[in-house]
Amino acid sequence: MSIINTLSKAKNDLQKSVKDLEKIREDLFDQLHTTYGQFDEEEVYNYHNPHLKNSTLDELEETVGSINETMNDLEDDLPTRINDMFDTNVLDELDGLYGNNNGELRELSTFDPSKIEEDYITGAHNEELDIAAQKAADAIAEVIQELAEKAEEAASSMFENIDKLSESIKDIINEL
Repeated sequence: MSIINTLSKAKNDLQKSVKDLEKIREDLFDQLHTTYGQFDEEEVYNYHNPHLKNSTLDELEETVGSINETMNDLEDDLPTRINDMFDTNVLDELDGLYGNNNGELRELSTFDPSKIEEDYITGAHNEELDIAAQKAADAIAEVIQELAEKAEEAASSMFENIDKLSESIKDIINEL
């Protein structure tokens, strides 16, 4: 394939990846934030009921991997100044946030309340089921809040690094 075709294909791939990255960022933001105010004009990190989906983190991982693959394929064909625009530290930082199965974001996204429910409800008699269900709900809410608090810094860092990656790829696209 000629260098022109290679660069054209890479540019198209990177443009698609940036669109995907921006959509994923929006989805992640919506999953981790809530709105309040008379017209829902204020957005804050949601400590009480975040809905972080593991599948969205997987999409982020896949998209970042695709960007990295495209940039690696181009490495020999790009001038040094363009290669230098691509900060691999951002990729490492993002991988450390979503790629770590024991990390705060993965822990929040994979939390399964069924074990807590089972612990509280198993053995409860019919007349105690309502009380046991309420205790389970309270315990689940507490665990979710703890997980969300632990994940807040990682989430903030994730958004910051997604923005950096998106901007650097846009700059690279403009240079191609």
